Amino acid sequence: MDPASLSLYLAYLAVMALAWWYGLRLVRSFRFYFLPAFLGYLVTLNLVALVNLVVNVLSAEILRPLPPAGLLRVYMLFGLVAIPLLAVSFYFLLAFVSGLLDRELPAWARGAYAALWLAFAALFILRIHFELRGQPLPWVERLYGAFSSMIIVIPLVVLAVLAWQLHRRRAEPDMKEFRWFAAAALFGCFLYLAAAFIGQLGNRYRWLTPLLLFLANFLPLLSLKRALARHFRPVPHGPTVAPALAAFAAHYRLSEREREILDLLLLGKSNKEIDSELFISAHTVRNHVHNIYEKLGVGSRLQLMNSVRSWLEKQNA
Repeated sequence: MDPASLSLYLAYLAVMALAWWYGLRLVRSFRFYFLPAFLGYLVTLNLVALVNLVVNVLSAEILRPLPPAGLLRVYMLFGLVAIPLLAVSFYFLLAFVSGLLDRELPAWARGAYAALWLAFAALFILRIHFELRGQPLPWVERLYGAFSSMIIVIPLVVLAVLAWQLHRRRAEPDMKEFRWFAAAALFGCFLYLAAAFIGQLGNRYRWLTPLLLFLANFLPLLSLKRALARHFRPVPHGPTVAPALAAFAAHYRLSEREREILDLLLLGKSNKEIDSELFISAHTVRNHVHNIYEKLGVGSRLQLMNSVRSWLEKQNA
C-alpha cells in the first residue's frame, strides 16, 4: 500500500474515532434513550464510508489488471458488507427520530422495513448471479435500480419528516434549535453521498472525502448538542434532590406508580426499559406516561425534562 492511501485510511479512522468520542460524551451528558441510536447511525454509516474507500482504492490501484468479472466479485463483496450495515444504520436513524418525536415505531413499520431490505438483498444477489454468468437480465437491472434509489433516499425522507414535524411544532420555542439540527443532519446525508461518489473520480479528488466525512459527522452532532444544552439539560438525580422531586410529584398529584415512572423518565429510560424494570405491560406504561403528561401539561419527554428542571430551579431560587 502506498503512503498516500495509508494516510487516507488514517484520516478516515481519525474522523471516525473523533465522532465516536464526541458522540459518547453527548450520550453520557444528556440522559435520553434515543441518543445512542443517533450515535449508532453515525458509526455504522462511517463504516460504510470506510468500506467504500477500501473498494475504491483497491479497484483503482491494486485490482486494475483484473478482468471485469474479477472486479465484479470485489463489488459483490462490498455489497454483502454494505447492505447489512446500511440496513442497521438507517434503522438506528428511524429509532432516533421516533424517540426525539416521542413516538414508538409501530410493528408494521419495522416489518415493512425488514421486508424492503430482504428484497433488496435478494435482488442484489440475483443481479450478481446473472452478471457472473454473463447473462444480465434487463428486468432485474431495472428493479435493482429502483430499489437502490429507494434505499438511498430513506435517510433523506426520514430527516425531511423530522424537519416537517418540528416545523409544525414551531410554536414551541424550545424546539426551534432542533429544526437547525434536522437541517444539519439532512445536509450531512448529502455530504455522505458526496464523499461516496467523489472518491470514484480519481486520486485528484479523494482527499476531499475525509473533510466531507468530518463535516457529515460534526455538523449534526454539534447542532444536536446545542439544542439539548440550551433547553434540555438533565435533571439532577440522587438523594440531595429526592425531597424536591417528591414535592414536585405531590404538587402535581402524581400517584405512587406515576412517581416511579417519572423517576425513570428523568433517567432517560424508554417505555420498553420501564416495563422491564417495573414488570408491567407496555400498554400500562403508555397509559401512565400519558397521565403524567396530562397532569404536567407537556407533550413529550423533552418538555417533561424541561418542566421538572424549571420547577426545581424555581424552588431553589
